Amino acid sequence: QTYHKLLASPFPFPLGLEWYQVRVELTVTDVNDNIPEWSMVPAPYLAVVYPDATGGSQVYKLSARDGDEGLNGEVEYFLSDGGDGRFEVDRKSGQIRTTGLPLQRDREYLLTVVAADGLGSRSAPAIISVVAGARPPQFTNASFTIAIPENTPEGQP
Repeated sequence: QTYHKLLASPFPFPLGLEWYQVRVELTVTDVNDNIPEWSMVPAPYLAVVYPDATGGSQVYKLSARDGDEGLNGEVEYFLSDGGDGRFEVDRKSGQIRTTGLPLQRDREYLLTVVAADGLGSRSAPAIISVVAGARPPQFTNASFTIAIPENTPEGQP
């Protein structure tokens, strides 16, 4: 809450000769002008889980932020598609966990998750790739560029 002092006169300014101080209490509230945005790095969002993982095993931790205050900025997480019932998302913490249903070894499960603020503004969907087993090495960029001076000694990084 913000307090401001205002001067008031019974006559239009500048004719008023008498001024009165009035305390006016103003409540300033935030407008819901932001949507939740994902803050997980790096993208794409990749995870692995043991094929024999028990129910409740943590797979991935989602994180989104909303620039608004109060209810407008409180973020909840929702699994909107994928996982065949084998994964669940904790609405408050954003943790993805196994449900206890059996996982198929070496299968990739694609989970689509959205974050929403207290008034229902939604983020863009995030796709989390979960492999039940070993994941082969993957590059996150399509290409990498490095520069090596021509006078670099052999065997030096």
